[in-house]
Amino acid sequence: MPVVLAGCLVLLLGSWAGPQQVAVPAPPADQRGYCLALAKALPGEVQGHGHASITPVSPLTAAWASSPATVLRCGVRVPELLIQHPEADSVGVNGVNWLIDQRSDGDVLFTTIQRDANVEVLVPHGAYPNPTDPLPAISDAVSKTVPSQFPQ
Repeated sequence: MPVVLAGCLVLLLGSWAGPQQVAVPAPPADQRGYCLALAKALPGEVQGHGHASITPVSPLTAAWASSPATVLRCGVRVPELLIQHPEADSVGVNGVNWLIDQRSDGDVLFTTIQRDANVEVLVPHGAYPNPTDPLPAISDAVSKTVPSQFPQ
């Protein structure tokens, strides 16, 4: 019996990877304030998933515990996809336009466009029934804190 318990303990400890590593962006000074405001406005839950642990801890990053985690980074550069293909697919959600970058592994990287700071959200393949599912709650926070470059 002790051998079985020890084996289970090794299996559990071996499968726990700890906080996810997330690269912290380095936004220009004029964008950092928007990102700090966004960090305070982000929802505590997205589609029923609470915050996930990430490292290093930064107000420029956030994650929600979908499986795998949905990760947000604020202050990222203009996506290369948009530079190379200005006509690339996008979707509007609650007044925020998101560039859609469908990755070969099935993940989808959404990046705000036409905002004073760029915000990206990585939605892993299979984390939600539809990759756009987390965007409404996040878009609400973005629209309140990161101004549009084309105010209405």
